[in-house]
Amino acid sequence: MHCHVCGHPISMEWNYCPNCGHKVDKSKFLEDLKRVRDELMHEMDKYTTLKVKKILEPESHVYVRGDNKIYEIIMPGVKSRDDVDIRRIGESLEVRAIIGNKMYFKIINMPRDHYVVADDFEDNVLRLHVQQFD
Repeated sequence: MHCHVCGHPISMEWNYCPNCGHKVDKSKFLEDLKRVRDELMHEMDKYTTLKVKKILEPESHVYVRGDNKIYEIIMPGVKSRDDVDIRRIGESLEVRAIIGNKMYFKIINMPRDHYVVADDFEDNVLRLHVQQFD
């Protein structure tokens, strides 16, 4: 929450802004919360209304070079890196890409001491560069 007069960050518990001394209008805070909630709900609706009819596991290859691993994930139809979502979940990595009514979905086992240090996307191929750190 920020002071509506000077823009200084303030806590909901405070009655006055410590920067300018203006009385904190808590009703504006509630309006801000409602606005943010509505924006988040709108964003969530975009993803929950996707109608994926086909889930495909993309072809993939692993190359080992010393302590490094390079995972190549081939996803025909994917145009750019912006269309790919990569998430670390526990000891695995989820790779997703949605194109029209189909989704590419790949789970890669990855111990906790391994990290993606770089990624690149070119010609429908996502490359994940993975290293182990002690």
